[in-house]
Amino acid sequence: MQDSAAAASIEVGDLNGDNIDDVALVGVGFYRVGCFFEKDNDAERAMPFKIPEGGITPDECAVACKQEGYTYSAKQGETCHCGREGKWNRYGEAPAALCMPCDGLEGHAGLTCGSESAITVYSSDYPYMPVAVSNGDG
Repeated sequence: MQDSAAAASIEVGDLNGDNIDDVALVGVGFYRVGCFFEKDNDAERAMPFKIPEGGITPDECAVACKQEGYTYSAKQGETCHCGREGKWNRYGEAPAALCMPCDGLEGHAGLTCGSESAITVYSSDYPYMPVAVSNGDG
């Protein structure tokens, strides 16, 4: 069963102080694909691209992966990895018990963040589209 999480919202305004209204997609809609086995060796990972920031939430991970051009994101404890369709299940589906709850992440009850030997894979529903819109003052 796929669990939905985090609806996308749009924030509009001068977000960076340049007198231009910015439109930012905040939160990417995503759903949980499942729990899958993963390798520790970076060269053998099913989800090879790692987001350098640690401790991010599953929705932040999905947004970061989308910004890098990936549709699939994976949480493995504190780390966030990205990948493409058909790659994330390379080592097979893991028992759901191996994908542990995301402890200490406010507002993320019920979401899982993988474990030492497994990843929780999420798929994004929305494209990441940063857009700058002139407000006529600049």
